[in-house]
Amino acid sequence: MNHFDDSVAINLRWLPDETLFSICSRHHHLSKNYKPSSTCQQLFGHKLQGLAHDFPSRIDYLAAAADGVLGGPDEIIYRHSILPFYLPLAQEHIKTSAIAAMRGEGIGYLKWNLGILTSRFRANHPLKACPKCLGEDVQNHRVAYWHRSHQLPGVWICPIHSEWLLTSSIKSTGVERFFWCLPNLNELESPFASVEPSQPQVNASLLKLAQSSISIATLPESFLFDPTRLQQCYLARLRDRGLLKESGLQIKPKGLGVQFSQYTQVLRVTPELRALPNTVDEAITFARKMIAPRTGTHPLRHLVWINWLYGGWDQFIHAYENFAEDISIKPDLSPPKITADNPKKTKLINLLTKEGRTITGAAKDLEIDFATAAAWATKAGIKVPTRPSKMTPEIRGEMIRALKNGDDKKVITATHDISITTVNKLLSTEIGLSEAWHQARFRNAQESHREAWQVVIRNNPNLGVKAVRVLEPATFMWLYRHNREWLIEESAKLSKAPRQNHSNVDWDARDETLAQQVKETALQLFEENPCKRILLWMIYQRLPDLKAKLAKLERLPLTKSAITSALTYKQS
Repeated sequence: MNHFDDSVAINLRWLPDETLFSICSRHHHLSKNYKPSSTCQQLFGHKLQGLAHDFPSRIDYLAAAADGVLGGPDEIIYRHSILPFYLPLAQEHIKTSAIAAMRGEGIGYLKWNLGILTSRFRANHPLKACPKCLGEDVQNHRVAYWHRSHQLPGVWICPIHSEWLLTSSIKSTGVERFFWCLPNLNELESPFASVEPSQPQVNASLLKLAQSSISIATLPESFLFDPTRLQQCYLARLRDRGLLKESGLQIKPKGLGVQFSQYTQVLRVTPELRALPNTVDEAITFARKMIAPRTGTHPLRHLVWINWLYGGWDQFIHAYENFAEDISIKPDLSPPKITADNPKKTKLINLLTKEGRTITGAAKDLEIDFATAAAWATKAGIKVPTRPSKMTPEIRGEMIRALKNGDDKKVITATHDISITTVNKLLSTEIGLSEAWHQARFRNAQESHREAWQVVIRNNPNLGVKAVRVLEPATFMWLYRHNREWLIEESAKLSKAPRQNHSNVDWDARDETLAQQVKETALQLFEENPCKRILLWMIYQRLPDLKAKLAKLERLPLTKSAITSALTYKQS
């Protein structure tokens, strides 16, 4: 290996089901590097890029530095990262850009593009481990390590031992965000604080979800679900269960809502899965979204829906692969009713519809260019013949689907290596496409801003409207302009913050209490490891109230003194 010491290279081999973060953490400990950035520089050629435990970047550099011992970049991504969990339900261009982001210089907007940030299923991907797996790993491999199957979203129970997984707060709290670490039972905790592990229904549902998450993450690299076929499978199954109306395209809301909400209630035992429906109404809304052919939906929504509908992954994938499309879906393809608003436009429509003239000839007679005539004709519902172009029918079809989904024009041009002019021309000459694109863009923006507003409220439940507005000014402005009724309705639910001038705060009493807490925490840290220097983050990790007070230390002299003493203490 070019960049690693020989003694380390001998040990740097993949363990069964190991993550990339895990093998890099093992390398960090074996190399005895003092700084995490040194290991990152050694492996990834950068002090920070590569340190992420879920979506590291610069995989190309790592594969080259390891001289192929770790495999090629795609092999590392598909077998040792969690990205494959998200790819089968993504669009082709999103999949391509996601892989390129992890192979390249930085992941950029990867989590946004995958729909993770707006999914309500959390985006931190906490490190998870099975206690029994850790014991077996130490016995068989002399080291405890992170298993990829445990890190996948939706996996909260070990598929081998049926043990509930423990989580690590080291990376997710942000305190040791740029650290390498391996699982340690003393640093793991249970996320199931309010649930007894002996509940069989919870156990069975979580095990089934874990198996489905692992199954979707291990599909062939080229596999992509077809949104329309997926919808047809869902509708067919709902029809078989008697949950569709006679039309075949609408659910029976009451029965479905009751059944599905009962199923999701069992799963809502972990922080990650609390975004699942909690009421009958939420279950109905969830179901209506699932039977619409759409992309960008978080895989966990599909997996929960699949497990409820089909009873498990194997039954579903068999039905999908052998599905006979017998449910006809007839979307409304009628063109928008647009009237001509100037004499030339009226004359053009008459020439095309009544006199049978070609668009080229009519454009010349009216002394307008072809593009203008084509756009006017399209808006009037008249089909415009396409001119010879380098754009193949396949590319044209992909572009139309992307535009109907509301994809950004720049993304489409980059994906298909075409000009923005070509995209604009397609929008103006395909009947109904421009309107569909604008509507999709609006829906996407609306969902995104609503979610951003609700995320701030969930994270800060005691804030009033003004405080939330300060935290998300752009979101507030968009909703105020385009979705004011929803904003007013949601704002009415917020608490009214009382006027406070804080003049009655007893800073002296607060200072004494906090200073004593700092001293006790520092003493506890010293007793645990007398040879280790105490750092500020160690104190406020155990004393969360302190972090919020650091900006007010000038009013807390005793606390400030206690912190200084703890940080400068030296054993005599």
